[in-house]
Amino acid sequence: METNPYDSNSEIAEYWAKAATRSGRTGLNIRARIKRLTWSLVIGSTLAIKRLFDIVVSGFALIALSPILLGTAALIKLEDKGPVFFKQNRIGLKGKSFLIWKFRSMCIDA
Repeated sequence: METNPYDSNSEIAEYWAKAATRSGRTGLNIRARIKRLTWSLVIGSTLAIKRLFDIVVSGFALIALSPILLGTAALIKLEDKGPVFFKQNRIGLKGKSFLIWKFRSMCIDA
């Protein structure tokens, strides 16, 4: 069994000595709860930052690609006078259903 090189025997002995008393266990439980709360705040903030980044970058991409998207829509409409887009239900995170809009590339009602 490999041991953690950062834990000395005295640190391990100190931990088990604290765990042997009621007040020591309470202190260790409080410390563990604080660590869990801190970790959940870190994870939550990184998810919020990622969401903000996704929204900003996709907004810029939509603006930058809008001439190409408009050209594609015009070509689809000129080709067969049908609808340019079709919608499709997809399943996302935690089984949540969402609607996606796509350019139509096949014949109508295919």
